[in-house]
Amino acid sequence: MGGDDDWAEEAKELFNEGLHHYRQGQHKKSMATFTQYRKLCVANGDRAGEGRAYRNMGAVHQAMKQYKKAIEQYEKGLAVARELGNRRSEGKVLSNIGVAHDSMGQHDVAIRFHERAKEISQEVGNKKGVGVASENLAVACGSIGQFRRALKLHQQALAIAQDVGDAEGEDCAQANMEVTHDAYMKYKRALEERSL
Repeated sequence: MGGDDDWAEEAKELFNEGLHHYRQGQHKKSMATFTQYRKLCVANGDRAGEGRAYRNMGAVHQAMKQYKKAIEQYEKGLAVARELGNRRSEGKVLSNIGVAHDSMGQHDVAIRFHERAKEISQEVGNKKGVGVASENLAVACGSIGQFRRALKLHQQALAIAQDVGDAEGEDCAQANMEVTHDAYMKYKRALEERSL
């Protein structure tokens, strides 16, 4: 095995270890591991790996409710995706940035990111990405009272999840659709009561 293979194997191990820690909720360990992974990628000129590190570091910050830090990392990952012309990754990162803004209550900003993520996912033929962006967009729309639009988007996301065999996406869309429908019904009742 040569030197190139050695660092690539170490990078793969670090990345997988970071994911493991993340899935176990060990966010500090995950961040430390992804930071090591990023440094190794930078040292070896692996821009794609560096971008992947930024995206995962953003996800760790987001899991820790450090939304501004998450956005900073996502934006670095977005810059790398754009530099490399990786439109699929660009769409995913835009969606992640939207979720972070939505989590901070910046729903209008989130909507713009989700709309762009959906557009890019459609352009590159990433059907699952379209579904995820539609679902995220639905949640943001529901947060600002755009219930009809949100319900339509939940339905689109559900149909896509079913079509691509994404059981998790299907469950998410179904649950969020029910929450949005309940909120819409409460809103309509409140309007009816006010008009009496």
